[in-house]
Amino acid sequence: MIADGRTVTYAETERRSAALALRLLAAGIGKGDHVGILMPNSVDWAVTWFAVTRIGAVAVPINTFHKAAELAWLIRHADLRAILAWQRFGNHDYLSRLEEALPGLANQTVPGRITVPGAPFLRTVAVSGECDRAWASSLDESMDVESMDVESMDEDFLGEAESCVTPADDVMIIYTSGSTGEPKAPVHTHGTLCGTATTSPASTSSPRTTCCSPRCRSSGWAGSSPACTR
Repeated sequence: MIADGRTVTYAETERRSAALALRLLAAGIGKGDHVGILMPNSVDWAVTWFAVTRIGAVAVPINTFHKAAELAWLIRHADLRAILAWQRFGNHDYLSRLEEALPGLANQTVPGRITVPGAPFLRTVAVSGECDRAWASSLDESMDVESMDVESMDEDFLGEAESCVTPADDVMIIYTSGSTGEPKAPVHTHGTLCGTATTSPASTSSPRTTCCSPRCRSSGWAGSSPACTR
């Protein structure tokens, strides 16, 4: 994958996503949990998506242009258990926007133990880079959960978690734009995603694909999913 001048190989994506997947498992995130991804198209987005979905959690790509009210609605509607995010993108400050969207978040002091009325199932918000918010976990090093034991989890443990994921399991929820009403939330399974990728003309017509649409939209997946089958 090539994005913003950064290049990542399949092997590197495998290593990085496996490491993050183990940290997610150690933080109590696993099969069936809904995990929001608040990042633009990037290498980080790809690594995060693979980490989330390989352990059976359900990825929920979030529109990076959402305002506070839209974020609040989606986080509650999607029953998000965790949000994995960049701190900012362009002129968008996601930490401040999340605090605006979720009253009470700014007063939370224990990472991984978030409890806010507006998002009753949300427990973790993990961000990349150093962060001055007491409620935020680190996406780069650990999920900052006191009970976690990453040392006891290895490739075999990850393999056991992955073996529990089947083609019939949910893999992703991609919200519609909601231009004429509240956004709809189509749910996709691992089987349908792989089927779409392998039957796309782009999967056989060229060794390379170009995606200009955001991954929070179905058009973004139509253009980039063939790369998942390489």
